[in-house]
Amino acid sequence: MLDTLAAWGVDQRSVDIATLCLSELVTNAIMHTDTGCDLRLVLDRGVLTTTVRDGGSTVLVDPGSVAMDPLAVHGRGLQIVDALATRWGSELDAVGMNVWFVLEPG
Repeated sequence: MLDTLAAWGVDQRSVDIATLCLSELVTNAIMHTDTGCDLRLVLDRGVLTTTVRDGGSTVLVDPGSVAMDPLAVHGRGLQIVDALATRWGSELDAVGMNVWFVLEPG
């Protein structure tokens, strides 16, 4: 991923944010399913969209329902994504879930 973003000319701040957000989404996919996940990166006119697809989720993640318990042992990953990404969301289908985030320049 880092080589791809560098080849695309993505600035270091966006690379750092994308790496952290992607790490959180992949961790969630691994912790909540036993199917692994697929990653997709798209850069279109400076807007980076990253998607993590798992094959086992059954519950949709609502960006408006991100828990805000600062003492929780788990559950801060989506708070981090919510704070750093321009926007994010998820789509559930019969096979699993796509969780995505967007980073826009500026």
